[in-house]
Amino acid sequence: WRDLKPGHQYFVEQKPYKYELFEFEEGMDLDNRKRYFKTAPQNMIVVGGGPTGLLTTLHCVENCLRTGGTMKLYEARDAFEKAGGTYERAQVVRLDSRWVRMLRFHLGTLYEDVWIPATEETDSHLGNTLPTQGFIEITIKDMEAVLHLSVSKLWSRQLLEIYAKSSANFDYKKNVMTKLGNALKEKDLVKRRVDPNGEPSEEFHTWEVIQLISHETLSAGDLTLGGTYNVYIRQQGLIAMRLVSIDLHGGLYALQNKELGITVKAPKTNLPTIYEHDPNAKSGAHSTFKTIVFQSTELNSQGKLTRYEVDFKTIANETHVMDVGQTNIAFALGKPATTKEHLTCCPYEPYGVSCIQGIKISMGMHNFGETRFGKGLIADFRSQTEQNTRVVGDFTKSVITAPIVKEMLSIMSNLPRSNDWHMHLRHTVDKFPEQK
Repeated sequence: WRDLKPGHQYFVEQKPYKYELFEFEEGMDLDNRKRYFKTAPQNMIVVGGGPTGLLTTLHCVENCLRTGGTMKLYEARDAFEKAGGTYERAQVVRLDSRWVRMLRFHLGTLYEDVWIPATEETDSHLGNTLPTQGFIEITIKDMEAVLHLSVSKLWSRQLLEIYAKSSANFDYKKNVMTKLGNALKEKDLVKRRVDPNGEPSEEFHTWEVIQLISHETLSAGDLTLGGTYNVYIRQQGLIAMRLVSIDLHGGLYALQNKELGITVKAPKTNLPTIYEHDPNAKSGAHSTFKTIVFQSTELNSQGKLTRYEVDFKTIANETHVMDVGQTNIAFALGKPATTKEHLTCCPYEPYGVSCIQGIKISMGMHNFGETRFGKGLIADFRSQTEQNTRVVGDFTKSVITAPIVKEMLSIMSNLPRSNDWHMHLRHTVDKFPEQK
C-alpha cells in the first residue's frame, strides 16, 4: 500500500476473491492488512482433471500468477492422491495442430520424450507422430499421466491448488457452484446464513472451512462384540463392518461385511484403523469427520474473526453454495452443457477417438465418417444427437474387440460371405488406384 500514487486507480481485496476499484487520494486512510492491485487478479477454477482440464490448468496458471491471482483444479477422482494411479482409459486419441503447439510449449522436453523417437529409433515410446499430416496420437491414460506430472510439479512449488475428490457441481440455472457437505475441504469458501458474529442471519455471509476434525480411532478395548464400526481397508476406503468374533486365546478379532463379502481377521496388536460407525461416511475416504470448523471472512463487532464448530453429520448431506467471488470457472467435464448463459470455449467434438485399445490409428483415420444423413454408410454408431466427428465408439467407453475380429475373420474366410468381402476389396482398390 505504500507504493500507491495519488490520482491513480487501484483494486482492493475486500473479501477473498472479491475486489473493488477505487481512486487513491493523498492522505487517504488505508487498511494495511488488505491487498492492493493495479489490475484485478485473475483467479480461475478448472473443474475436471482429464486431458482437457489438465492442459487448461497448465495454459492458464501463468496469467493467474502474473496478476496475483490463484489457480485451482477440482478433480473428482483421487489421481493426485495416488500419483496418477487411477488413469486407466486405454482409448487412442488423435490430437490436431492446436494441441500439438500447446503441448510442445507447456511440456517442453517432456513432449520430446513422449512423442519424438530417440536416435536411431523409428517409433516414439508412448505416442505416435504423423508429421506429414500434422497429427499426434496417444492413449488417453498416457496423455493424462504426462500432463499430471507437469501439473504436479507446479503443485509441489505451491503455484496452484489442487482439490482431489472435490465433487463440485455447477447449477447452470442459478449460476452457482455447489458442494455437498461431505465433500467440503479446508480453504473452501461457502455461503451460510450466519452473520460475522456467529448469529443466525437472513442474508448469506461467506465463511471459510479452516479445519476438519476427525473422529478418534478406536482401540481393541473400545470394541464390543456384535457392534458395527467404520473400518479403513486399503484400496477401498471406509467400510461398515461388524465385529463377529473375538478369539480370547489367540487375541484374534474378526470383522465382517456380508454384503461385500469381506472378512478381516487381525490380532489385537495389529488392528486396522477403526472408527465409530457413521452411516454418512464418504466411501473411499480414509477417515470420518466429527466436526467442521468455520471462520468468518468479515470482522465481527469486536474486530476479530469469528470461529464456530458444526457437527459434521448435520451438514454432510446439505448442499452448500460456494463463494467463488470474481473467479473464472472452466468446466472440462466432457460434453458441454446446453445453456445460453455461458460460453463454450471449444468445438463440440474437437478430435477423433478410436476405442480399439493399444494399437496405432491408421494414417487415414481422420478421413473416416460422413456427414450425418449423408449418402452411403453412416460411420457414427452412437446416438443421433451428436456430431459425427469421432471415429468409433464413445470417448468414455471401450469396445471389446475380440468378437469384432472373429466376425471379420468369418466374413473374409467363409463362403458365401467371403465373396461379398472380395468384391468390396476389389471395388476399394479400383476406387483408390494409388494403393495398388
